[in-house]
Amino acid sequence: MNKRQQEHYQARQYKNLSQKNRGMRFETLIEGMCQNYQAKNIALIQKIPTHVGAENVNGKLANAHFKKKSTVDFTGMLCGGLSVAFEAKECASNTSFPLKNIKQHQLDYLRMHDLLGGCSFILIHFTNLNQIFRVEYKELEKMIQECAENKRKSIPIGRFAKISNGCNIVKMRHGYPDFMEAMN
Repeated sequence: MNKRQQEHYQARQYKNLSQKNRGMRFETLIEGMCQNYQAKNIALIQKIPTHVGAENVNGKLANAHFKKKSTVDFTGMLCGGLSVAFEAKECASNTSFPLKNIKQHQLDYLRMHDLLGGCSFILIHFTNLNQIFRVEYKELEKMIQECAENKRKSIPIGRFAKISNGCNIVKMRHGYPDFMEAMN
């Protein structure tokens, strides 16, 4: 492999690595806030682990794959007994949130959790804008329906800016996203 091919290979490897770790920093911040909520007896919320299988060839990791579809990123309970489930997503776009970023099985889980009376939502971090939105499941469902009616593949950023009972800006508190405050 010549130097140019090696540089191209390394660049592809770096891109793949960064794609795999997309959202990890955001999830780590959320986990920090969850620890704060737990310490203050506000909520007990935990990250749901993703089950990954590995294939070894000659004693070296050759391939990794998801064993099964996960539910959502976080589940738990709020003080008073209300169940909570939510998905955390990051988006680098300045103009919209691509619908392909949220999978159907995640929407199905949030829908069922909401139907059963739980608190279901999605946290979307627009990284380039440095803004986080908390969108209740029912509001997310409306947004997706609007996109279908308008033949759009993404939710425009302006739709998130229409702050209502179902969509709120999440403020940072001591370096962590205070997504519970956005509930009020």
